[in-house]
Amino acid sequence: MISAGILSWAKAVGEFGATVTLAGTMAFKTETMPTAIFMALASADIPKTVILILILAGIGLTALYAVRLLGKRPQPL
Repeated sequence: MISAGILSWAKAVGEFGATVTLAGTMAFKTETMPTAIFMALASADIPKTVILILILAGIGLTALYAVRLLGKRPQPL
């Protein structure tokens, strides 16, 4: 259950289409990481875009590592 929750949260962090379609991209109001990356790239702010991409990739890798740790079961004797 915990692993499923972590993976669902990681998927929600990366959601782009629904956020742009339903909420729009209002800075500091409906801005999520994917929309922040989109807006930084659209304004040609490459350093900010790279930093945001690395942060999002780090969040994803951390979530996957947490799921991997939680999924390990003790070996029977």
